[in-house]
Order: sequence, then structure tokens, then C-alpha cells
Amino acid sequence: MRTIRNAIENASREPITDGDILALLHGAGGHASHRRALFSDVALATLETFARAAEIPRQTMLHAYEAARAHVGAANADLDEAVFDAKRFGLWRPLSRADETSPAGPFILRDKTGFPKV
Repeated sequence: MRTIRNAIENASREPITDGDILALLHGAGGHASHRRALFSDVALATLETFARAAEIPRQTMLHAYEAARAHVGAANADLDEAVFDAKRFGLWRPLSRADETSPAGPFILRDKTGFPKV
């Protein structure tokens, strides 16, 4: 958690809480600078370790990265490769309405057209 918090705090003056970090990994939006720092500056291994400890599915974290990439310009070559591999090997699945309302937390909410809400 400390590595993630430091990366975000170094890139943004906006305060962040542990709950905010969890929400970011679930794809629940958040401050643009937080999202960009989380997915651009934190190593994939660190994100995966934290997500696993917080019981956030890898698929959910990868969807959150894709949304951050599209909406706030986050860029991480390792995460791009993870998304590419998941899609290439048939491990990728679109999020369903059940995912969005899971008791595990907020996931990427989608508008009527299926596009992620930010």
C-alpha cells in the first residue's frame, strides 16, 4: 500500500485514502491524477500483489486500467501487455451487470450503450 500511496502522492496534490485506492483498482473512477499515477507509475507486479491481497480480480483491475488509459491517458507497457495477452488467449471477458453490482465492490459502471462511465 505504501508504494501505491507514494506514487499517487508524488503525482497529485489531491489527498487520497486507502478506500480511494481500492475504488481506483475496481475502476470506480476517482481523481484523474490519481488514476493516471496509479496505472502509469506503479509496477504491474505491485498492482497484482495489492489486488490479490484486497481480493480484487485481475480482470477487474485490467478493466480499470483500460478505462484509465482511455479517459485519463494512463500508460503502462506491462499492463498493455497483460490486457493484450488476456484478449489473445481468450481470457478476456466483458464486465457484466452482475460484476458492476457485486458485493466485492464497485466495478466499472457502464452507460446505456455499454461504454464505461467515468
